[in-house]
Amino acid sequence: MLALAMGALITLPLAGCGGGGGGGGGSTPHNAGTPSGTYTLTVTATTGSDASAMSHDVTLALTVN
Repeated sequence: MLALAMGALITLPLAGCGGGGGGGGGSTPHNAGTPSGTYTLTVTATTGSDASAMSHDVTLALTVN
C-alpha cells in the first residue's frame, strides 16, 4: 500500500507539468499546467473480486506551487 501511495506521489505531479514547447510562430496556445493550490487525492486499492475482496482508501494532499 505504501508503494502505491509513493508511486502516486511521484507520478501525479509529472502529469501536471506544462509540457508544450510550441515551435512555430506562436500560433500554438501555451499550456500553463496545473493551477497553484492544494488538491485532495483519494487513492483506492482493491484486492480480490469475490466475497473476500478487500479495499482500502488513502487520502493525500497535493500542493502545487
